[in-house]
Amino acid sequence: MKPARKAAGLCLAAGLLVSCAQGPGHDGDEGDKAAKAWSRGGRTAAPERSDARGEKLAAESFRLFKSAESVRMTRTSGVRKASLLMDRAGNCTGTYDGGPMKRAEVIVVTGQGGEGAVYVRYTAEALAEILEEAARRGPATEAKVKPRVELIRGKYLKMPDPEGKFARQCDLQVGARTLPFETEGVEAGAPTVRHGVRVIPLTGMGESDDTLYVAAEGAPYMRFVAMESGGEMRFSDYGEPVRAKVPPAPLVVEADDMAGGLLTA
Repeated sequence: MKPARKAAGLCLAAGLLVSCAQGPGHDGDEGDKAAKAWSRGGRTAAPERSDARGEKLAAESFRLFKSAESVRMTRTSGVRKASLLMDRAGNCTGTYDGGPMKRAEVIVVTGQGGEGAVYVRYTAEALAEILEEAARRGPATEAKVKPRVELIRGKYLKMPDPEGKFARQCDLQVGARTLPFETEGVEAGAPTVRHGVRVIPLTGMGESDDTLYVAAEGAPYMRFVAMESGGEMRFSDYGEPVRAKVPPAPLVVEADDMAGGLLTA
C-alpha cells in the first residue's frame, strides 16, 4: 500500500491504539517511563508500618491483570477518549473520539501469524464535520471530498497490518508488560467511590503521583488509574470475549481508494 493513500484512517487508528494500549502510564514512550518509575519506587526502602496491605493489594491486582484473557481499557485525556476491549491474541474492538473529524469505531483482527488488518468506520458526526471543513476550505476541496465521504459512509476503511504493528499495540500482553513487578512501599488509602465503583486507592508507586484504584469488593481488580498528567485509565469487562471479526465485504473500502486522505484536495 502506498503510504500517501492510507494517511487519513491510519493516523486515526495509530493514535488510538498507541494511546490506549500502554496501560497505566502516558502516551508513547511515556508509558515505559511510568512503568520504570513504578519499578524504581518498588526498590525504594519503605517506612516501617504495621501491615503491608497496599503491597498485597497492588501485587494481586497486577497478577489478575496479567492473567486476564481480555480487558477493556478506556482512556480519557483532554478531549480525547478511546475505549478498546482487547485480548491476548492482538484482537480488539472499540471506539475512539478525538474531537471533530476524529470519531470512529475500530476493529483490529489478527491472524495466527500476527498479520492482520485494522478496520475504521467513521461516525456520522465525524463525516459531517469533515464535510463542514471541506466546505470551509473552498469549492475545489468540497467537490473532491464529498464523493470520498459518500464512498465510506457506513463502511469500514481497511488498512492491512502485515507486520502485526497494530496487533502488538492491541495485545493485552503488551499492556501487561508495562506494569511493575515490585510493589514494595505501596500504600493503601481508605475505601472510596469512584465513578460509582467502590475502590481502594493505592499510592507511592514511584516518582509520579499517579494513583491506582483497585476494587474494594471481591477480587482487587485494577479499575482506574488517575494520572499525574490529568488523564485517566479505566479497566473493565475482564474476561469478556472480544468479537473482532472481519466486516462483510460490501461494508469494506480498501485504504487505497482514499487517494491522499479524505481532506486532501
